[in-house]
Amino acid sequence: MRGCLEGTALRKFNEFALAVGTETSAHLVQVEQHLVTSFAPREVLSQQNRYIRYHMRKPANAITRHYVGAVQDLNNKLQDLPPAFNAEQKISDMDVLDILAAKAPRTHKELMTDQGFDPQTATIQEFVELCERAETKEALTDKRNKKFESDDDSSEDGRAKKKAKKRTTKSSSYKRQQYFCKEHGPNPTHDTVDCKVINGGKKRDKSSGWKKDKKESSGDRYKDYQSKYKKKHQELNLLQRETKKEKAKWMKAY
Repeated sequence: MRGCLEGTALRKFNEFALAVGTETSAHLVQVEQHLVTSFAPREVLSQQNRYIRYHMRKPANAITRHYVGAVQDLNNKLQDLPPAFNAEQKISDMDVLDILAAKAPRTHKELMTDQGFDPQTATIQEFVELCERAETKEALTDKRNKKFESDDDSSEDGRAKKKAKKRTTKSSSYKRQQYFCKEHGPNPTHDTVDCKVINGGKKRDKSSGWKKDKKESSGDRYKDYQSKYKKKHQELNLLQRETKKEKAKWMKAY
């Protein structure tokens, strides 16, 4: 026994061995119980009983036969705990069956009600067989549901899906034009001088420019253009000045 222990456990074992006296098999059992009591948590027996009675549940991925076997192993371990170290510390089979039936899944409880199962008069083996029938029924139901599931998703949305429209980039839709015409605005082909609509279809003379009209000379038209847009430029400058003044007033008030 000393060869299997080390550190604090070995020191405690030697201490308890000296306390009991002669090294015999009966005294070895007493030393082991003292060692377990020294390392066990406080009120370990009451904590285990409370867990079994109120918090124990069957895992969803475990079958009932394995679950019941694990519960019985846990119940047998109670006799190896302090303070009494005897079989009277275990939970009785009737109470274990009552706990298992109370914590069983809902489908198992429904089958117990249909079969008239009474935990006070039945055995653990009968409980296991009843739960296995419930598990078989659940497996068949799940298999039937998967078999008749439809892979057609058309019922979810009968409307035809619309294709997403391609968004035009700003560079392609708002491309800056090379020329500007008073009649046609920004365009990639001509400006005001070369516009056939404004000039009445006159052709460009390479040597002397546009042919002069008998009624109106080009000089008069140029002067008229200057006088026309000079007034507009003055009004625009005046509007800009007034806007700056109003903006300065607003900023000061803000």
